[in-house]
Amino acid sequence: MERCEKEIFNLVENLKYIDDCEKIAQTLDSFIDSRIKLRSLWKLKDLFEKLTDAEYEKYPSLKIAGLFLEICRGRLDIAGEYIKRLSNDNKNQIYADIMLPSSDLDCFLAAANEIRNGNFDTIPYLTPTVYRPYVLNGFRDFTPYAAKIEKNKEKTKEIITTLWGSNMELLYEIALAESLYQQNKLYEALVIAVSVIPQLTEEKHVGILFAALYLQIVILVMNGQLKYTGAMMKEMKAQIVDKGHSEYMPNLCALDAWAAMYDGEYERVTEWMYDGAPDEYNDFNMLDTFSYMIKMRVYIIEGNSIAVLMLAGKLLPKLIAAHRYMDTCEVYMLLALSDYTREDKKSAFENIEEALELAEKYRYDRLIADEGMLMYRLLSEYKETISKSAYLEKVTELCKETAMKYPSYLTDRISELHPLTCRELEVLRLMSNNLSNASIAELMNITLDTVKFHGKNIFRKLQVKNRAQAVEKAKRMGVL
Repeated sequence: MERCEKEIFNLVENLKYIDDCEKIAQTLDSFIDSRIKLRSLWKLKDLFEKLTDAEYEKYPSLKIAGLFLEICRGRLDIAGEYIKRLSNDNKNQIYADIMLPSSDLDCFLAAANEIRNGNFDTIPYLTPTVYRPYVLNGFRDFTPYAAKIEKNKEKTKEIITTLWGSNMELLYEIALAESLYQQNKLYEALVIAVSVIPQLTEEKHVGILFAALYLQIVILVMNGQLKYTGAMMKEMKAQIVDKGHSEYMPNLCALDAWAAMYDGEYERVTEWMYDGAPDEYNDFNMLDTFSYMIKMRVYIIEGNSIAVLMLAGKLLPKLIAAHRYMDTCEVYMLLALSDYTREDKKSAFENIEEALELAEKYRYDRLIADEGMLMYRLLSEYKETISKSAYLEKVTELCKETAMKYPSYLTDRISELHPLTCRELEVLRLMSNNLSNASIAELMNITLDTVKFHGKNIFRKLQVKNRAQAVEKAKRMGVL
């Protein structure tokens, strides 16, 4: 069972001023039990910086934890050093080969075979999705082998049960459904997802349930049935978060922002950007990759190409090193769209070429097609200017279908529509009545610093320097 936020907070508070590494190591070692929760572990990362090599050698669980933290940071070379430290620990060495995303498939399968033949426990440290809404692109990228899944059903299930236990066979069903979706077989994918969801009743199934519900939502959106996704989001929250699995909340919120972009609900999008989205500058974490991808889309509709480029620059080297082909394809795709919006067609064509090469090779058809109108324009121009192929014709037509359902997706500009969150609007309305910051704080029951924070965000978003300018511009936009 996951430890609560309060317990983690208390642990940090109790240990952060202690200089005795041995005591810190002992406490952390007792905290890290049979299932490490990566988001909980991430909150403890500063404590691990205090530990010496001697403490790591004394407590094997700390080596595993250190390995996880470096994977979260995207520093796979340093993660490899932790694996070397496990050279005399056969069982954890095998687990490490499973967990390191840069290890190839042969290494992965050999490790799985050793677990089976050595009668080791199922892998204790890692959920198969690491809080992502995917199975095939979960804790590592299995999409290159998606085409083989259906043909090798029994072998695939054998590997799954070896690693995660006999009650995890349903992983196979969702992996198959995700593969079918990417091949544009939406109905077949939906049938599997809907049939599997009622069977996902155990604690271990939470990650698979998240992936199944996500897939169901995406299919509904792409079938033009966006109106049903609100109820689905509530179900996801009820089944996942309300049951104490808050580690899924960041990606669930990102998913809601993604759906809001198709719906034109830009207030929800901006609310998430400024209140819920991860900060790639101060606390970069590869666990947030899904959220970063959504954030890049928001930057595109904000017209913030610099932010797209900087985030892509952080992600790409780490994704390539980890052999995350689908994520790499997505970053190149989003870079291309951003370039296209600022009319840098040379760069847009170069990046879309990289994305298309991966998409065609690994059948990421829907990854491309789901971007709709903006992608359709880009591919149409690329096709006329650079190159034609049967695959390009196919995905261009799929983009056109999405574009017809959601013509405004990624083509509107948030900054031109409604840039302010509900709380910022409330502050601005009170500003328009000539109330002081102190009076606003009292009326809204928030601190003076919070009022000042909202004020700075209002000025920045509206691109003004003071209250009077903010009020005037808001009135011109129809916000006030």
